[in-house]
Amino acid sequence: MVYLRQGDQELAHRYLEATHRYLDLYSRFLGPYAYSKFAAVESFWETGYGMPSFTLLGPKVMRLPFILHTSYPHEILHNWWGNGVYVDSTCGNWSEGLTAYLANHLHQERQGKGWRYRRAQLQQYTLYVAQHGKERPLSGFQARHS
Repeated sequence: MVYLRQGDQELAHRYLEATHRYLDLYSRFLGPYAYSKFAAVESFWETGYGMPSFTLLGPKVMRLPFILHTSYPHEILHNWWGNGVYVDSTCGNWSEGLTAYLANHLHQERQGKGWRYRRAQLQQYTLYVAQHGKERPLSGFQARHS
């Protein structure tokens, strides 16, 4: 399902197609989707939140051309990791790593660009460590704020 604040059949159709494609793809990797529906809901906040069986996306965010290939599948994946299998945040937020891998890295890998994505991630982490003066263990990650 797609709930928009103002009617836009073309946008709704793109989200419906993407939803079907991602639920099918991830169900093959991870097992059956646990809910009877999935809804993309346009919110007035410019953000993305993954909830059990739906995601809230801001109006500008929803219309960015790359969102259907990055943030949207990431939010769908939270129905398995984070909203299906829960995270104990005192031990780190491993579900973000799994959703990032299966949304972003897998998308690039399927286009033959997985190595570029991985290299960019390693470069970003190296810069982070250089700027902050220390490595950060996975168990220390709980949320991203930037």
